[in-house]
Amino acid sequence: MAMNMGGHRGRNSMKLLGSLRGDGVLSWDDRTAAVHYQLDLFEGRDRRSGSGVLDGELADLEAREEPARLRLADGFEIEIVLVQVDEDGAMFEARSELPSISHG
Repeated sequence: MAMNMGGHRGRNSMKLLGSLRGDGVLSWDDRTAAVHYQLDLFEGRDRRSGSGVLDGELADLEAREEPARLRLADGFEIEIVLVQVDEDGAMFEARSELPSISHG
């Protein structure tokens, strides 16, 4: 399924490759938290990207520009930036090498 993100035909078109879900560990500063994640992987004309959601007890965490680390269920780690946080979850964007869809 192709999504047209920009409203112009063929411009900024991103294809959803798939989603990875599982239990992982979020690490930031000197802290860690057990989380359940959903990571959506996309491919565009010239790059891959990822974004997703975290569920867990994150009441003391705030949206931040500094990256955090998310360890996926299979041990693969990605760098993420939290873009929206509330007490029981967060939305994030991936900022590092992404796993293949066969992970997780």
